Amino acid sequence: MNRNIPFKQLLIPFFLILIFIGSSFIWLNFTKSAICFGTKTKGRYKPDVLTAKRIVSLSSAVTQSIISLNGQDNLVGIDRWSAYFFKIHDIPILSSGGSFSIELILGLNPDLIFVWRYQSQLIHELKSFKLRVIEIQPQKINQAIDLIKKVGKVIGKEEEASQIVNSIVKKVVIIKKISSKLKEKEKPLVYFELYSPFKTIGPNTFIDELLKLAGGKNIASYSLVNYPLLSSEYIIEKNPDLIIMIKDSLSDFYPDVIKNRPGWNKIRAVKKNKVFAISNELVSPGPEFIKGVIKIFEWCHPELKIRLKKSLQKS
Repeated sequence: MNRNIPFKQLLIPFFLILIFIGSSFIWLNFTKSAICFGTKTKGRYKPDVLTAKRIVSLSSAVTQSIISLNGQDNLVGIDRWSAYFFKIHDIPILSSGGSFSIELILGLNPDLIFVWRYQSQLIHELKSFKLRVIEIQPQKINQAIDLIKKVGKVIGKEEEASQIVNSIVKKVVIIKKISSKLKEKEKPLVYFELYSPFKTIGPNTFIDELLKLAGGKNIASYSLVNYPLLSSEYIIEKNPDLIIMIKDSLSDFYPDVIKNRPGWNKIRAVKKNKVFAISNELVSPGPEFIKGVIKIFEWCHPELKIRLKKSLQKS
C-alpha cells in the first residue's frame, strides 16, 4: 500500500476546519446582533438593553413612559402607585403595604423588571431567581431623558421615544433660558412637602432639579441627606415664599391641612395664599415631568407666565 499521501489531500481537512470555524463565528455574531442592542467597546461587545414583551414595572415613572409610548400591552405587572396614579385596573398589582410579592412576580413569568435602585433587598431576591432587572434612580433631568429612551428601546418604540424626548428638551432649553437670567433675590424660597408632614426634598434629588430649573430655591438645599425630615419650627423660621405638596398621595395632607398647622399662619406662603398641590406624576422622572416644571415655574414667577407661554408656542 502506498503510504505517501499527496500534500494537496492533506490540506483539504485543514481548509474544511477553517471554513467551519469561520461560519460559526459569523453565525454567532449575527445571532448576537439580532437579539440585543449593544455597542462595541475596545473590540468587545457590550450589551445594553434587550427587547422585552412581558414587563413588570415597579416604578410609576417607568409605567408613565410605557403608557406615553402606547406600550401598555407589554405590561404584565405594576406597583400600587402606578395603579393609583394612572387608574390601571386590569393589570396585576404586585405590592401591598410597601412590600412586593416575589411569588406573584415569578408567577407572571416576566422577561424584564424595572425597579428603583434603593430597593436593594428586592433586587437581590429577583436576581437570585435569574430574572432580568433594570435598576433606576434618575436624579437629574438628563437621566430622566435617558430612562425614557431606554424604555422606548426595550418595547420597540425608539422613534416615538425620540419624538417625546426632543419635545421635552426644547421646552427645557426655553425654560432654562428664562430662569437663568433671574437674579438670586428674584427666586422664591420654596418648601416642598412629600407624603408625610415635614418630609421634604434635599439636594441631589429629581424634584430639587425641577425646582431649580423653574427658578425656585429649595428650603432644604443644604441638607446632608436627600429626603430630610424637618421640624415645624425650622420651616416657620425659614418663612418660605411658596409651599408645594404632593396632592395625589395616599394620605390626607392637603393644602387646607397645611394652612391650619399651629404657627403656620405666620409663614409668608400661607399669608399670601401661595400654597399649592401638584400631582405626583408631574414631578416623577417620566415624560410628564416637563408639565410639572412649567406649573412650578408659573407658581414661582406668575409675572413671567405669559412670556413663557409665548416662547413655548413658538418652539
